[in-house]
Amino acid sequence: SIQNAYTPNNYKDSFATGKILYQKIDTVYNSNIHDSVFVFAKSNTSNLYNVSFTYVGLGKGSYRLLSNANNGKVFEWVQPSLNQQKKGEWEPVSFITTPKLQQIFTLSSKTILDKNSNLSTEFAVSRYDKNLFSNKDKNDDHGFAGKINYQNNSSPIKMKKNVYHLETNISFEAINNNFKPIERIRNVEFLRDWNILNSNQTVNENLSNLSFLLNGRSGGSLKYNFTNYNRSDGYHATKNEIQQNNSNKNFKVSSQLNLLQYTSIAIAGYFFRPQIDINKQINKLNKIRMGASYKGEFNHIKDSKIDTLTYQSFTFDKYEFYIKSKEEELNKYSVNYYTRINYLPYKNQMVRSDLSKNLQLNKEFLENEHHQFKINLNYRNVEYNQTNNLTQKNDENLLGRLEYLFDTKSGFVNGNSLFENGSGQEQKIDFVYAPVPVGQGEYTWNDYNKNGIQELNEFELAKFQDQKKYIKVFTPSNAYVKVNYISINYGIDINPASIIQHKEKFFNKILCRSNLISTLQFVNKELANESLIINPFNRLRSDTALITKTLFFSNTYFYNRNNPRWGFDVNHKISNNKSLLTYGFETRNVVNSQFKLRINLNKEWMTMLTLNRTFSELYSSSVQFRNRNYAVREMKIEPNFSYTHKSKFRAVVSYVYSSKINQIDSLEHAVLGGWETSFRYAIFGNSFLNAKFIFNKIVFNSNNSVENSPISFFMLDGQMPGKNVLWNMDFTQRLQNNLEVSFQYEGRKQPFSKVINIGRASVRAIF
Repeated sequence: SIQNAYTPNNYKDSFATGKILYQKIDTVYNSNIHDSVFVFAKSNTSNLYNVSFTYVGLGKGSYRLLSNANNGKVFEWVQPSLNQQKKGEWEPVSFITTPKLQQIFTLSSKTILDKNSNLSTEFAVSRYDKNLFSNKDKNDDHGFAGKINYQNNSSPIKMKKNVYHLETNISFEAINNNFKPIERIRNVEFLRDWNILNSNQTVNENLSNLSFLLNGRSGGSLKYNFTNYNRSDGYHATKNEIQQNNSNKNFKVSSQLNLLQYTSIAIAGYFFRPQIDINKQINKLNKIRMGASYKGEFNHIKDSKIDTLTYQSFTFDKYEFYIKSKEEELNKYSVNYYTRINYLPYKNQMVRSDLSKNLQLNKEFLENEHHQFKINLNYRNVEYNQTNNLTQKNDENLLGRLEYLFDTKSGFVNGNSLFENGSGQEQKIDFVYAPVPVGQGEYTWNDYNKNGIQELNEFELAKFQDQKKYIKVFTPSNAYVKVNYISINYGIDINPASIIQHKEKFFNKILCRSNLISTLQFVNKELANESLIINPFNRLRSDTALITKTLFFSNTYFYNRNNPRWGFDVNHKISNNKSLLTYGFETRNVVNSQFKLRINLNKEWMTMLTLNRTFSELYSSSVQFRNRNYAVREMKIEPNFSYTHKSKFRAVVSYVYSSKINQIDSLEHAVLGGWETSFRYAIFGNSFLNAKFIFNKIVFNSNNSVENSPISFFMLDGQMPGKNVLWNMDFTQRLQNNLEVSFQYEGRKQPFSKVINIGRASVRAIF
């Protein structure tokens, strides 16, 4: 059932709700009047509607989804064809979810007939009411199902010098078309095993089975299974299965034959699946196992009326050769090579569509606990047959993973590294900003163009608690692109003091006090082409072929890291991210260099100096988001002094000076200078008082004199040019052992605005 999914919007300021609103109009097309056509409202007018659209399928709806920069999905009415056939995929309706009732009653029994045989039964009755409070269509609510199984385990059978055990199973089951199970009663591959294409229809089912299993003491076995399956929709099928396993000394042979023959009202055919595996353990070669296998599927589906192959038919042959070492070894390996030939129907014949050659290599070196190495390589080459009108190009892929874990006994170097490459599908991502209770979000909305409509390029990361009103919700789209990817990760920690012996020498003293940490995380995805990606450094480019890119590279040098008196560190970080969104590409780059010096004057007084140099860049390929682009260079200096009295009191005073220059567009320039004071006081060990006071004086210049823009919001950290004062206070009281009560107060005063005061209280349980 469906219902209309639009309601009048009665808010005085309609666009303040943050919803996509529509106007209802009438239009004439093909001499027909189409009433109640919803059109996206671009201004705050009367008679607006909240509309919810549902995807109903291609050619079944009157609306289509537009690519836009608004905070939410916008739909557009599509004119029908001359014969009034719809061309859209969406409708302003919603499916009604009715209250449902589902119950099931089961009764099972097992009777031991003698020491070798038993009889088991199971019956079930279900009730499924799709609309509990309705009196209509109650005749199909009840269904039943039943199964009877007879099992016989015969006494040992002697054949020459071998002893076998024979197991016989006979079963019959029936399921009514109204039976509704709570959990799955069939295996996951049931529909595929019986080649049933339409699984949505409920039918009466009868399934009978007869199987024989012959087990030998040496581990060999032979099983035959016959199954007959009938459905009330005209489907009738029989299936014969033979499974064999045998081992003789170091030889192992296993095989399986599965033949399905079926007929139905629309189609008929057969599904044949042979499979065999032969391998041998070679003791002279350190007990490695060599083997070969074959697997095939021949699925021929014919139209019952015209006796031609349908497009669902397929066939493939797979030949494999492999070598494996013993599983018990720490240094083990395996090599697999296989070819697969696929066939598709063409002019009522099965014609080869493609041939793939695959090579898999796996190797693990785990004996040395200080150096462990794992490698996994998969090479695949696909050749497509062009004679049957296939348009695919030959494809060549290399998927690999190399992992190396290492450390030295002395502790001089510790680290890990990982390299991956391959290919796959990259999904385009869509997102909206959803409103949440104040303080529980991460983003704020700034109406830069003053049109009252929430647009995606007007949301920023909130700087203050009262502005955090929205969260960013990512939703997957139906658009994919084929990509090749490379991933590189490593982490290294170097500690020279662990290997230096003569530490009293001047140069050795410097090395002993030094530490170096380096980390890299790199993922690169680009549009797939016919060539392989092996060398990642030859592909580091920013062009249209690059789909997504994630890079984080950090190097930190510590001097006197563990010295309580003084020390410094130097850090250099590079962060780069390129994302594929529904409206285009978005690239963010950050390069940061930092120097930090700490000096402990005594047990109570400490001073610290921090120098920062940062380059931040944002670029969007979409014209609608060009107002967000920036390239900002920042120089920042921050000295501070701190005083600590035992564990009860701590106070910090710091001065911050920052200069930011945007190097593109309006060449904005901001200078921020101010003081920051904070203290923490512990009362009786179970109460804490934290307070902070910040004063900032900001000077902002821009060629276009625009102070309210995404760039100014980023450069000014959400503040305004002039004198800005911010303060906050937090008091926490611990009650008993696991309960805390907290009171928070925040305030700020910005130029040309009133004082904003915010108060919160919370109770937290600690487990």
